[in-house]
Amino acid sequence: MTAEQRAGLMTPEDPGKSEPKKGSRDRFATQSTEIPGVSLRIEPGVEVDILKQTIKEFFETARIFASNKFKLDRIAVQQEPMDKEIKTTAEAHNGLRGVQSEADNFKLTVIPKVHVDYNLPLVKESAGPAYSSIVHEDVIVTISVPVGVQTKKGPADSEKLQQALTNALVRLGFEETDLPKFVNVEVVGRVDEKRLIEMEEKKQITLVEGARIEVPPSWAITVKPLNESPES
Repeated sequence: MTAEQRAGLMTPEDPGKSEPKKGSRDRFATQSTEIPGVSLRIEPGVEVDILKQTIKEFFETARIFASNKFKLDRIAVQQEPMDKEIKTTAEAHNGLRGVQSEADNFKLTVIPKVHVDYNLPLVKESAGPAYSSIVHEDVIVTISVPVGVQTKKGPADSEKLQQALTNALVRLGFEETDLPKFVNVEVVGRVDEKRLIEMEEKKQITLVEGARIEVPPSWAITVKPLNESPES
């Protein structure tokens, strides 16, 4: 009698384990338990040493979790067309921001999230010398050097590559003309919209056409109880 049988995990007649079938997409094997129709999913070639009580608790928690997940998935599918209808109705009626009901004790709010993008070269053209006070730039440098690549000073190893980050790649023996192959420089600009709008209002800046890009708003729905009860 195995340790699992003594622990009550399976009956002596139970084969215990089942390896995944050839051609099956399921890569896990199974290990049977004394609970009818219930088996553990395990890594192939592994025999899980687990107590009977732990199996029962694990199964019960998993059973409830799976049941709730299936319900939530069905509800999510049902919500999709209603979500679209609510957002479409709000978008089509200027100023509409939701609905509430005392009898059903809910308040639904739907609001647009506005986002504006900027064409930085056109902003620079518009702002001139004031560009640096409006746009804050982050320079992001990505260095990708294969370990073992040959340089004038021999193959580059991990220590040399770390040193390159502080002492510059050129000192490792790379040709300056080759640096673009290893270094990727990206400039990310962050527009200070408050400052920009202030300067526009004061007629200090006039953005050229295309500098400001209006992005269609995305809509968000929130639902809360209209009246919070003491018991809730």
